[in-house]
Amino acid sequence: MITRSRTGLILIIGALALTPPSPASALDGEELIDQAAALAGGINGVDSPGFPITINRSGKYKLTGNLNPPNDKNAFNIDGDNVTLDLNGFRIVGGEIGINAAAADGLTVINGTIANFSSHGIRARTFAIIQDMQITNNDGMGVWLNNNGRVLRSTITENNSVNIYCVSRCLIASNIVTGSKTESGIGLFTAAGGHLVLGNVIANNFIFGIYAEGPTGFGNNTLTGNNPGGALGGTQIVGSVNNVHPNYCDPPCP
Repeated sequence: MITRSRTGLILIIGALALTPPSPASALDGEELIDQAAALAGGINGVDSPGFPITINRSGKYKLTGNLNPPNDKNAFNIDGDNVTLDLNGFRIVGGEIGINAAAADGLTVINGTIANFSSHGIRARTFAIIQDMQITNNDGMGVWLNNNGRVLRSTITENNSVNIYCVSRCLIASNIVTGSKTESGIGLFTAAGGHLVLGNVIANNFIFGIYAEGPTGFGNNTLTGNNPGGALGGTQIVGSVNNVHPNYCDPPCP
């Protein structure tokens, strides 16, 4: 009796070992995405083959390889709220918009690179979090947020338009924001304001380091070499910006 039980257990274990894991999901419930998965479609049950990858329900999604959409396609269209997209150290390169979540709230994008898109790197609505990212050389804005967003610990550089744009009540902290080719490094373009800009390196942007139309606090930032075409090397900051802690500016900030 004991021998038969052990034999049965061995057979069960062997059968489990021969059963391949699903390639579409990780052990922690994240849905996995690479170029092959994007071309095959079926991501989150509704996505059509090819780009853009469409996500219309909340959840966690993780890259397992680089993505290269065609020049006229977005990489992602996010239509559902509360989506977390972990780039997992990989790159999304080319296409029209990297991640388009203009109609979705609660987007989180972390840990990767978005580069060389013909429009924006990331476009999101409210309560977005952009963290530990490199967003570079896109022909529109690097990051375009509406309200209550956070941009944290990211390098956002060499985008053609504003590197970071937000409508109101955004926290922009511990980033490197450099080299906008035609605009300001950080653009806060509405009177609603309520932003806090802390601990960033903001340098060598074509116009201002920070442009703020509404009340904005800033502190512990380094601003150098912005607006180089202006008098005395250019004005670093324009608008309703108030010191909440000392900053280093060259030329001096207001």
